[in-house]
Amino acid sequence: MKTSNILLPLGALFSTSAALAIRSQATNLHYWSVTNYTEGCSPAGCAYTFSLTPTYTPDFEPKVATTCVGNDINGYYEACSNPAFSTYAIPGAQNQTLLVKHEFYQGEARYTIIGNHTITYPNGKPDATEFVVPQTTIYAVA
Repeated sequence: MKTSNILLPLGALFSTSAALAIRSQATNLHYWSVTNYTEGCSPAGCAYTFSLTPTYTPDFEPKVATTCVGNDINGYYEACSNPAFSTYAIPGAQNQTLLVKHEFYQGEARYTIIGNHTITYPNGKPDATEFVVPQTTIYAVA
C-alpha cells in the first residue's frame, strides 16, 4: 500500500503537462577559458574586458566564443557580445569575483549554467590575464 501512495504523487510530478525544474551542483570538471583579461580602475570602480571560450563544457552546451565588457559598479549581470552569456563582477578587498552565466535552449529545455572565478590583486593589478572559470551550478527547466 505504501508504494501506491508514493507512485501517484510521482506520476503527477512527471506528467507531460507539468514543468520540471532541476538544479545541479557542477563538479568543476567543466569550465570556460578566459583570455586577454584587462581591467582599468578609477576611484568609482573597475571596468573589464575579456574573451570567453567554452573549452571543456557539457555536451549539451553550445560551443560559442564571445567577448565580454563590464564593470563592478552596476551591480547586475551585463550581456556579452553574444547575449546568451553575461557577466557580473563583485568587488572585494584586494580581489574581485567574476561571475559568468550562460543561458540557452536545447529543444524545449532552458538551461542556465553559472560559474565564478576570484581575481586577486597582489600588486594593485590583476594576478592573471588568462584563467578558467569553473562551472559551479546548472539549472534546467523543461
